[in-house]
Amino acid sequence: MISVPNMDNKIWNFEYKVVDMLKEYSDTGKIVVDLDTEGPDLNEIGLLPLLDYMVDVYDIDPKKITIMTSNQIETNQKYTIDLHAPHLMEPCNNFISNNVFPKKTFDANFKTFGLFIGRLNKYRLELLAELHTKHKSKSLYTCHYDRIKEYHRPHCGITDLINDGREWNTIIECVQTLSECPFISDIVESFPILTPAHMNISKVYHNFFIDIVAESYSTGVAFLPSEKIWRPLLLNTPFIVQGPHNYIKNLQKLGFQSFDKWWNEGYSEDPAEYQVLEIKKIICEISDWSDRKVQRVYNDMKPILDNNFECMRNLTDKKFQQVFGYNNE
Repeated sequence: MISVPNMDNKIWNFEYKVVDMLKEYSDTGKIVVDLDTEGPDLNEIGLLPLLDYMVDVYDIDPKKITIMTSNQIETNQKYTIDLHAPHLMEPCNNFISNNVFPKKTFDANFKTFGLFIGRLNKYRLELLAELHTKHKSKSLYTCHYDRIKEYHRPHCGITDLINDGREWNTIIECVQTLSECPFISDIVESFPILTPAHMNISKVYHNFFIDIVAESYSTGVAFLPSEKIWRPLLLNTPFIVQGPHNYIKNLQKLGFQSFDKWWNEGYSEDPAEYQVLEIKKIICEISDWSDRKVQRVYNDMKPILDNNFECMRNLTDKKFQQVFGYNNE
């Protein structure tokens, strides 16, 4: 089995993984690729083109290749896809069961937006810059990017935004934001943020209205809900999700409800680079709401928030298998 660490559109140590796969096939007559409980689009990270090339050049039987992934909507007719339900559901539920959290305060220090980032990418950077430069007084956010630390340097996202042709005022806001990073709170003291530390952020959810969830995977055909969405679902908090195409529709298939009564969720049907632009518009709209309106809207959302809490508490691996049509038992 070859472990293949990856991110949204990249395999780490790509050339070494190629050698590992060829050696495994030579030794065992098969290749098993393990994506480490992650769920990228296999084409976006370059894995499918790589395997296709290896099959053609080295006369490898594609039926001897298995890919273990948690991308709930990954399909492939050529290679065996071994699907697994998203991880961290149980630890998140257990954390909520073993702790008591206050209700939303709506006091003088109450914020409108929450955004919690460990590792940056171009999408997260643009959203962070939007809050930091335009809505700072209404926002609670963390970001562990530190240019002094070698691990963080490849993950700032500024080069990608420039290459994407983002407007210069956006680039300038992002550079300004990067220059002031990291934004670290004692709720998450170290990086990388591992289990159970990823739930420590729950302790501040009573201090803000809406969680801006920046998922790990945004490009291609993918759906891997993570602890980033489990938190607002368990903590009676509305959300906006920056993630892959149709993320909200896939979430609704599991029984969760969303918030299109109060803002336009058409952004979730857009490709990732356009999603961010639409989400920024929604942030500006909500930022103009009065404190009284924020509290009134939150109270109106209670049936949806209650539904999401109960749905999350009853979510199981079997539910994912039933909804997305697979069985890995």
